[in-house]
Amino acid sequence: MPWPEPPISTTRLPPVRCSQSAPNFVANPASHSTATPKSASNFPSDHFQDQPVVIIEVLSDSTRRIDLGEKRDAYLTIKSLQVLLFVEPDSPAVTVHRRQPAGGFAHEYYAALDDTIPLPEIAAALPLAELYERVEFAP
Repeated sequence: MPWPEPPISTTRLPPVRCSQSAPNFVANPASHSTATPKSASNFPSDHFQDQPVVIIEVLSDSTRRIDLGEKRDAYLTIKSLQVLLFVEPDSPAVTVHRRQPAGGFAHEYYAALDDTIPLPEIAAALPLAELYERVEFAP
């Protein structure tokens, strides 16, 4: 049975864990991943994706070194991964690692509440204003 095309969506996505074969990989409950029907070996609605296309990781002070070091390195080895986002919790700032057709990942940085991160890989866009709508920033 063919899978239906994914709807165009913004930030309202259910939390999902992803799998990685690296022995030190840890799925974070504050992260989110999504897979497209054409690339996934399980349904996009499952709470576990073994072939994620997009991963969104919310950083924290206590795990920042691991998140931006070995965890990032492990994420970037996932063959299906197209986009990896690191979200700062206390300021409107998102670092994006986007897979390039010629190989490797390009880095993008979004830091204004009126910025929108395009995610054509999953037919979506992520407006920072929506991402941070309930966050009160310190003066």
